[in-house]
Amino acid sequence: MTGSNSAVKATIDSRTLIFTAGVSVFAGVLFGLFPALRSTDTDLATPIKNSPDSRFRFGLGNGLVVFQIAASLVLVVGAGLFLRTLQKLADQALGFDEDHVVVARIDPWSGGYTPAQTPILYQSLIDRVDAIPGVISATVEYSEPLSGSSWTSNFTIEDVAPNSAGAMKVHKELVGPNYFATQGIPILLGRDIGPQDRPGSTLVTVINETMAREFFPGINPIGRRFSLGSPFNEKEAMTIVGVAADARFYSLRDPVPPMEFCAAFTVPDEASHNAAYAKALLLRVNGSARAISTEVREALSQAAPNLPVVNVFVLSKRVSDSLRPNLSAAELSGAFGALALLLACLGVYATMAYRTSRRTREIGIRLALGADRSDVLWLIIKECLALLAVAFLIGIPVALASSRLIANQLFDVRPADPLTFIIVSILLTIVTLAASYVPARRAMRVDPMVALRYE
Repeated sequence: MTGSNSAVKATIDSRTLIFTAGVSVFAGVLFGLFPALRSTDTDLATPIKNSPDSRFRFGLGNGLVVFQIAASLVLVVGAGLFLRTLQKLADQALGFDEDHVVVARIDPWSGGYTPAQTPILYQSLIDRVDAIPGVISATVEYSEPLSGSSWTSNFTIEDVAPNSAGAMKVHKELVGPNYFATQGIPILLGRDIGPQDRPGSTLVTVINETMAREFFPGINPIGRRFSLGSPFNEKEAMTIVGVAADARFYSLRDPVPPMEFCAAFTVPDEASHNAAYAKALLLRVNGSARAISTEVREALSQAAPNLPVVNVFVLSKRVSDSLRPNLSAAELSGAFGALALLLACLGVYATMAYRTSRRTREIGIRLALGADRSDVLWLIIKECLALLAVAFLIGIPVALASSRLIANQLFDVRPADPLTFIIVSILLTIVTLAASYVPARRAMRVDPMVALRYE
């Protein structure tokens, strides 16, 4: 896997830029026009005769604040769902040890090696890197986990009639001796691919739990044989010698497919359905996996000077690369959610500050008549809660509907995840109340005598 795995690729598009600029200008003119028109229709008698109306009115200003809070609710819920997905993906059991396995990507084909030469090549590479201090075991593999490469084939089980509903499918891997011990994948039944599985010996394979469950239900698969393709091919039949625990080789999201791990050294010839080049050398190390990259390159160059070594990395990097698209989605939605939350906060503050300044005289009268300052605080907070309640009545149904649109991008998280909605609602409530607290605090400190003379 090379290059960036990000699902978000940003480029400058002239049409998008022109459209955005036009919308910005239109929005500025539109929202500046309403206050201007309103100012030309002022009743001069009202401010002379009466104080401003103290009743809560759902006008344009309050409507915009409600829209901002509802929009931020929708965006922050989306960000929360993506963050929960990222957490679930990162915390799941992968089935293999990602932290103590070093991968060296090799290219025997470009190095001029024929399939018949590969068993000797693989063994020399394994013997050479096994001598590196800190290396516990080493093996080879067709393609390491989460590489983006896959090898799928239909297959036929010996003495089992083909399924009339369709061909049986299996994902195939070629692996060297001690493969499962090197990867840290438990063997549940039978044995690992071993040193005895050499050229000229019986063609053997290890299958995963999913394959055993789907194609050998209720029976012991050890000793059973199958071959790739159809009908059953005696010459290329593979004998099952082990069942390994499931591991996420191809996707962090999708269910684990049926897999079989054929012994790479026992593949008969390049015309076989099982023939392929192992493109990865895997090393299980004790201690820091990153510290031996240089030693691995030197060892490989000594063992096979003509063998191209494409890359050397810790397997955990492959896992983090696979998480990158989800991280990008979480970061992008989080940025938009934070921006919407900031705008909602500013909108609440501006609205409540404006309404409080308009009600200075009313607040002074209340205080002069004996109202408690806590009553004044509650008066302002109550209006804020009213805006918040209306925003929730609008925003929560919209968030529930919009979250279904991203359901296929979530993992182990429901679109209507209760925890996400509860946390976002609490966060919005705290932010909104905090934005209204400053104007409310200012209203509590109004001097009644000054307020009564307020024009």
